[in-house]
Amino acid sequence: METVTAPLSLPATTRGLRVLLVDLARGFGGVETRVCSQAVALQGRVDHCAVAVMSESPVHQRLRAAGVNCELISASRADPRTLVELWRVIRHGGYDIVDAHNIQSLFWGHLAALFGGAPGRVTTLHTNYAEEYTGIRHVAYRTVARVMRGVTSQYVQCTAILQQQAQS
Repeated sequence: METVTAPLSLPATTRGLRVLLVDLARGFGGVETRVCSQAVALQGRVDHCAVAVMSESPVHQRLRAAGVNCELISASRADPRTLVELWRVIRHGGYDIVDAHNIQSLFWGHLAALFGGAPGRVTTLHTNYAEEYTGIRHVAYRTVARVMRGVTSQYVQCTAILQQQAQS
């Protein structure tokens, strides 16, 4: 298993924050590599950082091995109970920031953050949903991304192409 590390420089004002990253992936790829690196980097730099993950998913296993707190979600990504589970995690954890990292995480995570009172809702974009997918996924993912704009407080674009598209 690979070690997950990343340098991070944050101002002292972040010390009071409670951060929840949301990654409801069933597999492990580039998005999950970034989530693991980000979670490890935030340890000790904010009051509390945890990652909401599907129980026993590959990202859960890697984070657990790295000693990162995980909030386990047992419902499937298509199950509306995911919203309730995430809402409970956010309310009980008193999270200030919820950072969602894929389309299912974006949908369930930001709705739960909105209902749970988390003021900071960050969307981290790893792909251009409008160009990468076709058919019903294209329509569904693009619609979710567009609807969630209304509840997102900040964006992180992970590629130069996404950054350029955001500025145009």
